[in-house]
Amino acid sequence: MNRRILSLFSFVILAATGCEPNNPGEWPQHRIEQKLQTKYDLQELKLSQDGAGKFSGTAKTKEGETLKISILQDPKNKSMKYDFKGDRGWYEDGVYDID
Repeated sequence: MNRRILSLFSFVILAATGCEPNNPGEWPQHRIEQKLQTKYDLQELKLSQDGAGKFSGTAKTKEGETLKISILQDPKNKSMKYDFKGDRGWYEDGVYDID
């Protein structure tokens, strides 16, 4: 009984604070968009989820280059891998992790 009350209390606290996972492998779509948009100063960014931990989409840079984006989250390794391929030849790949 005490364990059940403690679990419920913990859930209520987390829900009330709006706590999101700090693990990039578990980030929700809006947090991924926020991180990439901030890091690369993107003008537009549209992602869609292609499955568990997989996203794809497009973005536009300040210079007008259109990018295709692929994202793969890995909760076990606490990471998120991404790559951008631009219509003018620009390419960027990277990893967010917490280790």
